[in-house]
Amino acid sequence: MARLDPPPPSRSIDPSFVIVEPDAALMRVFNPHRPWHPGPVSFNYYGPYNRFDHHRSGSPDAARGVLYAARTLSCCLVEVFGDVGVVDDPGCCLARITLKRGLRLVDLCGAGAMRAGTVTAIGAVPDRALTQAWARYFYEMPVYQRCDGLRYHGAHNNEECFVFFERAEEAIASDLEDTIPLNAPRIYPLILQHALQHKLLVTF
Repeated sequence: MARLDPPPPSRSIDPSFVIVEPDAALMRVFNPHRPWHPGPVSFNYYGPYNRFDHHRSGSPDAARGVLYAARTLSCCLVEVFGDVGVVDDPGCCLARITLKRGLRLVDLCGAGAMRAGTVTAIGAVPDRALTQAWARYFYEMPVYQRCDGLRYHGAHNNEECFVFFERAEEAIASDLEDTIPLNAPRIYPLILQHALQHKLLVTF
């Protein structure tokens, strides 16, 4: 695996950006039973815990929140349950996300990662403190043009993933009718299909 150094970059950079348009089909898996009772488009201000959480030390960080999303159900499932290998929480829900405006993201896929000053391994390395340091750097440095978040390839199946910073919070919406529990009859067969494809066990 390529070496991932901490920020700042040691070479000159020329970051590239992608625009996620309002008609993009995005989704996320979330657990509404967490202590802070997240909803379909709730940003998490508790952290840093996950890969690209840009929170500062101390939790919660009222000024910095994140929301993770993907284009496919398979990507959502492996990002949430891949580490444990078991889809074991029927209380989790799938939400379809809509955007009110295009969101500008630093591209960390392919050549974009090196253009941004890092390497594509940033989406897969287990060192969360290191990837979170990069997230804070992308968020804070003017050269990244006050980005709305990051695009990267997920560690589990290399599919396209997104993390949105709270700058994008007002632009993200979801109809409650587009939010369903993972054990709902109309989606459960797809859960089983994707779990089988990725060798995940479903226990509900």
